[in-house]
Amino acid sequence: MKNITTYILISFSFAVMLLGCYSEKRAARQLVKAQTQYPHLVAKHCSRTFPPLAYEKDSFIYLPGDPVVFTDTIINTDTITRMQWRYINKYHYKTDTAYISRQIQVVNKAAEIALSHGNAMLSSQLAAKKAEHHILLWVSLVLGGYTLLRWVLLFWRIRLP
Repeated sequence: MKNITTYILISFSFAVMLLGCYSEKRAARQLVKAQTQYPHLVAKHCSRTFPPLAYEKDSFIYLPGDPVVFTDTIINTDTITRMQWRYINKYHYKTDTAYISRQIQVVNKAAEIALSHGNAMLSSQLAAKKAEHHILLWVSLVLGGYTLLRWVLLFWRIRLP
């Protein structure tokens, strides 16, 4: 009887472990853990799962109209000695204009994070290559200087190893 009870308890505990609840808190902890260790993979998965959303941005542009002045001159002659000049100014106002433009913008932050991770990896590889080239430059300068010194001392009949 004790063996049956023990087997029942062991099978029940295995069943609970295999069929246990996946709580929201546990999912959040695992997501945070994955985000800290592999942010580019989480961003790539999110960009595939949640496609980018487009939103409209309205902008209002007001352009005031400029007045246009037309001038004209009328000459009246009453007699030979007297001339009368009359200036006429006529104002035409242009119509004020209001433009409403709609722009559709698409933002995909998950893809931006994935691309920034790729850029960070490439920049770290570039920094490593620059350091390697810097070391190789110094090695070649030292070896070139040593060869030059050997040639000068060989000219003076002094031998170096």
